[in-house]
Amino acid sequence: MKMIKGFDVAVIGSGIIGLFAAYWARQKGLHVIVFDQHHPPHRYGSSHGLNRAIEYIYQEPSQQYLPWIQRTWELWRSMHQTFAPLDLLAVTGAVTILVETDPRIAQLQTWAENLDVPFKILGPASLRSRFSQLSISRHVIGIEEPSAAMIAVEPFIRSMIAWGQEHNIPWHFNEKVLAVKAHPDHVTIKTADTDYTAARAIVTPGPWLSQWGLNIPITLSRQLMLWVPKSSLPLSSMVNIDLLEDIRIAFFPEPQERWGTKIIADVPLTAGEKTCSAISVEDILTVNDQIRPIWSGIDRAPLIHHEPCIMSMTPDQNFYIDYWPGSKHIVIGAGFSGRGFKYAPLVGQWLVNMVMQEPIEDDLSLFRINRIDNLS
Repeated sequence: MKMIKGFDVAVIGSGIIGLFAAYWARQKGLHVIVFDQHHPPHRYGSSHGLNRAIEYIYQEPSQQYLPWIQRTWELWRSMHQTFAPLDLLAVTGAVTILVETDPRIAQLQTWAENLDVPFKILGPASLRSRFSQLSISRHVIGIEEPSAAMIAVEPFIRSMIAWGQEHNIPWHFNEKVLAVKAHPDHVTIKTADTDYTAARAIVTPGPWLSQWGLNIPITLSRQLMLWVPKSSLPLSSMVNIDLLEDIRIAFFPEPQERWGTKIIADVPLTAGEKTCSAISVEDILTVNDQIRPIWSGIDRAPLIHHEPCIMSMTPDQNFYIDYWPGSKHIVIGAGFSGRGFKYAPLVGQWLVNMVMQEPIEDDLSLFRINRIDNLS
């Protein structure tokens, strides 16, 4: 068994949260090593799909998120400048369509007003005129956010990895971590043929949280992403349709012309299924059945590409950001799926500051693991 020593921080899991943790740690001058059992960007979590949405107006579980939304947008804009050739952010705007009696309409309006973000309320006639290809009910309301944007997630991940290589971060991709153990003055990380030591560790396990034996509740769900030609479904902005229990579908106009329009819908995750890498014909047919009442063109449009996405959710929709049980040398970040992606640059800073025992100006008690026991 080989032994490799001398790292300040080991990051285990290199989805978007882990990548930002590694980035900020290296920016502090720390000697960082990063592990992932796959090679990002990959289709086994939720840090892929070519582009991801970032919005101000989104239903968060707590008012505490208000200042964090502002700051994470500032950080994404900073990344847009830092990785300027990438054209990281593409402003497309977004329209969220809800049933007219949905109480979330008033909540989202209040949220936008608190953030001082411009928005418009669109009635059924305006929605039909705007999105003539879609079947819009007479009993819905749309909330338009002109400032919403798409993040070029996969190109950004590749750029982050290239930046890390230039700044001497050893990326250990396709190397699964089997165990992490805290000692009084260091942490050991065990893989199949090597033991590594680091002063501290940041664990961002994504959907593999349950494999760490921590008994932390997490729920997995799955989505299917389909791409059809823009000529089949030309859209000028993102459209999120959330009709309570009936239909939840998102349409994204990809800035990259060759990828067309992306459609996202939920697909059941079978009992005992741990990954989302396999997509069956039945899965595609299930999604088509969901899409058809909104867009009948799904039956005629050529399918350019499809990918799965697995989501890991906490019981109360707030993230897990906390110390590893029994150790201040390891921090864990998990349960980010659904909306955590947009907070990735800020969460990465929190994780690094926590593991380095540096002050954090924010109250992160909302994310403590033991809150779940208190809830129950």
